[in-house]
Amino acid sequence: MKRELFDLIDREKKEADQLVRRVEKELKRLPAGRLEVRTVRKKYIQYTGITEVNGKMVKRYIRKKNIRLAQQLAQREYDVKLVRAVGQLSKVLGDAIEVLEHCDPELVYLGETEARRALITPVISSDKQFVEEWYETHPGGGNSHDMITSYTTLRGEKVRSKSEKMIADAYFAAEIPYVYEPALHLRSGKTLYPDFAVLNISKRRTLYHEHFGLMDDEEYRSRCIRKMRKYNDSGYWCGDTMIYTFEGEDAPFDQDELERIMEEYLR
Repeated sequence: MKRELFDLIDREKKEADQLVRRVEKELKRLPAGRLEVRTVRKKYIQYTGITEVNGKMVKRYIRKKNIRLAQQLAQREYDVKLVRAVGQLSKVLGDAIEVLEHCDPELVYLGETEARRALITPVISSDKQFVEEWYETHPGGGNSHDMITSYTTLRGEKVRSKSEKMIADAYFAAEIPYVYEPALHLRSGKTLYPDFAVLNISKRRTLYHEHFGLMDDEEYRSRCIRKMRKYNDSGYWCGDTMIYTFEGEDAPFDQDELERIMEEYLR
């Protein structure tokens, strides 16, 4: 939870800082001064530009044909207020990030001596403990269908295709916890066996990865669509709890795409 909160605040701060830079750049292109807006006789709107000349504030009436100047002055005042507000927001978010960096609940347990840790049951598991528990509660090997062909992964397990071996080996090399063909029970009462269950350690979140490798085959494509709809019906949505990769004869498995998926969803 802490990591997810940290990432969210960090992302919001970066967006705030980016917005400040963009607006400050825009401010340099706008004329100096302020805008005074008055309603005359409850009917007409009058615009007056206020600028500093030789240390004195000078007012100049803005005619309709120069409405562009009124727009620019109004924009300037708005932009100045926006920069001030977003700058304050960025400072608050930066302070929150600093607090989070020094207030890690996991460190409370790790800060105890080894003798004390032996007597304590930590309320919050360390990443290592969480991964161990995850493997216990997410067993693989649920699919009992015979393997017509098999490939051995770096971890020493058998998978059904060369692409699945490449995926498993990529997860293994990236130290992303995974299991092959776990049993996933759907709301309908049916059970599917996605190719992989994978764990985002920092967010402590489980995702399921289906690789569809015969997309040139019409019947296979139809089965894929029906399978994805079954996942959707049980609340397993692509980009949320589901990862999909595809390949066909003219579109082979893309290792670089998998790397981007891991960066986006699993780190």
